[in-house]
Parts: sequence; structure tokens; C-alpha cells
Amino acid sequence: MRLGIVGAGIFGLTTALEMSLRGHEVTLFDQGDVPNRLSSSYDYHRLIRRPYGPKKGYASLIPFAFEAWDRLWKQLNTSFYIETGCLAIGRLDHDWIPSSIGSLKEAGVPFERLSSGEASNRFDWLTFEENEECLFTPEGGILQSGPILEALAAYLGPGQDSKHSVTKCKIIANCLITEINAERAEITANNEAKYIF
Repeated sequence: MRLGIVGAGIFGLTTALEMSLRGHEVTLFDQGDVPNRLSSSYDYHRLIRRPYGPKKGYASLIPFAFEAWDRLWKQLNTSFYIETGCLAIGRLDHDWIPSSIGSLKEAGVPFERLSSGEASNRFDWLTFEENEECLFTPEGGILQSGPILEALAAYLGPGQDSKHSVTKCKIIANCLITEINAERAEITANNEAKYIF
């Protein structure tokens, strides 16, 4: 199958990788360079964490996110994850910390509940209010988003090492998608170039 993906941020690049690995021929379009340093996906880092307060459904997806990142590290033969642990701060008059604890217990994730005084002693470079409490999980940390995009673009792009080439992906950067015609399975870039899928 031939696929066209518009946008080469983290979702576009990872979708292109997955579809390429499944044997599909992928064309990836972006309005800027690939990776695009001005895109919302490109930054120094993103946080991956277990506590999500009352958002139990979201918290239940985090194990799958960790598994997906681990698969990507294996594919790229490197990791852009730095495990630092995660410190969450909540007000005593709010249920965010207790809700998070419920989700963590259900998932069997280790954690520590800290008073503001205990947190001040342990994390002395931070300031905590008396009406706050903290939750620390050893699992969680930093995803280096810029390097992740750089590595994905290099892996998918024409400069990839041929002995590791398992993808069929064409990257078209610095183009403006001016029309998508679903009936004809056609994408038009810059009002002139037409790509048929």
C-alpha cells in the first residue's frame, strides 16, 4: 500500500516508521525542514510520568507508552530517555495526589508520599508551601524530543545506513500541501506537484 502522511512531527515520523516497517511505501510531507525545529514536537524535552491525578484512563495508558518508547529505542539502537524519577506536587485541599496514589496502587507502581517538610528536606533546591504535599515515583523522566526527531528523520531519510535499511519512506520537506483529494487519492504540494496514493 502507498501512504501519504502530512506533518513530520513525532506522530508523523513514528507513523511513517511503523507503516514502513509493515512494508508500506510512505511519503512524508512537512512545511519545514525534517525535522522541523519550529514544530510543536521539537524541543529540549518532554516528561513521561505515571501520576495523572483523577485521569485514570490516561494513567492506564502510560505502561503502553513506555513499551512503545522501548521498541523505538531498540529500532534506533539508542535511547533518548533519561530516568530521573518524577516529583508531583499537589495542594492538600485538592484530590490530585490521592487520585494519583489510587492509580499507582492499582498498577503496582512504587511511590513515596511526602509532606511539604519531607519534600523540603529531600529536594532542598525547591520551595514547598505548607498546604502542599508531594508524590515521588522512581519511574519517570525526560524524553529528549529534539534528538528523538533527529534520529527518526535520519533513520527514515535518504542518509540512512543501507545495512539497516528496512524502511520505504520518501521525505518531502519545505512544501505546502495545497490540496488533498480523497476521491482521487491525490495530494498536491505547492499548487503544482501531485502525488498519487
